[in-house]
Amino acid sequence: MQPFVAAGKVKDAYWRYIETSFPIRGHAPRWQFRRLVEEHKLLWQEPFISLSRPFKIGGSFDSLIAAGVLDIVIGCANRSVSRVGLEKGQCTPG
Repeated sequence: MQPFVAAGKVKDAYWRYIETSFPIRGHAPRWQFRRLVEEHKLLWQEPFISLSRPFKIGGSFDSLIAAGVLDIVIGCANRSVSRVGLEKGQCTPG
């Protein structure tokens, strides 16, 4: 996907909607309206693009549980576990 191309298409479609919904007679007033809209950004702003840095890779669930950072329940959340296994501090199939 190319965000600037997509934003340009939306802007063009919106501009056509404005021109056809609110027609301005005469070349000079139409040109002046277009110039004011473009210079003062009256109808839209340029797309906001933010670049993000890649995430720093952290520890595994098991290492964070062992370090006491996470509870055993978090480590077992995506597994089918029995209540007995959790009470013993381990994930066991249940």
